[in-house]
Amino acid sequence: MNLLTPDELHELTDCARKGDQVEWLRKRGWVFDIGETGRPKVDRAEYERHMIGGKKQPQKKGPNTSWYGSTTQT
Repeated sequence: MNLLTPDELHELTDCARKGDQVEWLRKRGWVFDIGETGRPKVDRAEYERHMIGGKKQPQKKGPNTSWYGSTTQT
């Protein structure tokens, strides 16, 4: 994983405080993790996706189990 540096996050969000950075990223739909210190961790690929205008990676979904447990009486 190639993460943005704290300085790069500050420059991107224009926010110095980690809580404000998290809020900025969430409002704009960025995918990121939060480290033990509360600082957001943004992968460089996510940064490039937003800055280049690429499409968001689709969320992986599990199998459709909506039929499971249904009782069909014929």
